[in-house]
Amino acid sequence: HPLVNLGAFESQRTLPPAADALAKNGDQNARTVTTVTVFWANDEACRLVARLEPFGNTPLSGNVTARVEIDTQLAFYKGSPYVQRHYLFNGPAGGSARMTLYFTQAEFDRFNVELPSGPLPGNATDEANKSNLRVFQYEGTAGSKPGDFQGAPSVIDPDDAYIRWHEATQRWEVTFAVDGFSGFFIGSIASPLPVKLVSFAGSVDAENTVTLDWRVTEQEHIMAYD
Repeated sequence: HPLVNLGAFESQRTLPPAADALAKNGDQNARTVTTVTVFWANDEACRLVARLEPFGNTPLSGNVTARVEIDTQLAFYKGSPYVQRHYLFNGPAGGSARMTLYFTQAEFDRFNVELPSGPLPGNATDEANKSNLRVFQYEGTAGSKPGDFQGAPSVIDPDDAYIRWHEATQRWEVTFAVDGFSGFFIGSIASPLPVKLVSFAGSVDAENTVTLDWRVTEQEHIMAYD
């Protein structure tokens, strides 16, 4: 989001420091993505929304809208919490890209209060708990909450090396590969957002042992980086 050069009257405004530079609730922008594209809030504050980088054999190309929504307090969906800051993308149906989403430590801390088992990183040097972080991707453009979307989410497990604390800006940067767009919510492996139950059956064998069998639509996938 460049500042306009007005010569001798050039603006002396700078972007807000640290996590304050991140997008606020409702900030969004639309961009044509053909190469590395950074989305900034479409207002004079130029707050950071998200980053997309096309890659692979079918790289993303086309118009994409990125929007941030931040709940006023930690929200739950069917008993499972998710991080207050979540992202909504509308774009082409296909095309792969690396997506980077941004979060504050305070947002992770509020989540951890409600989920002490399997927490998200508790500080900048917390390497161990990076492995707990999961991205839940809901397909479609029906709304802004998990319950607004049809079907169960796909579960993305970002490589721990791409869950980074950026010291200069005091924020978390979570990068992962995607193919298609929708709603993206952050949670933990210890308390995943609900999956859709397809079938549930029980049987009793000759020794009166009960066997239960169930099927869900949850899909866990990890897309490789080139």
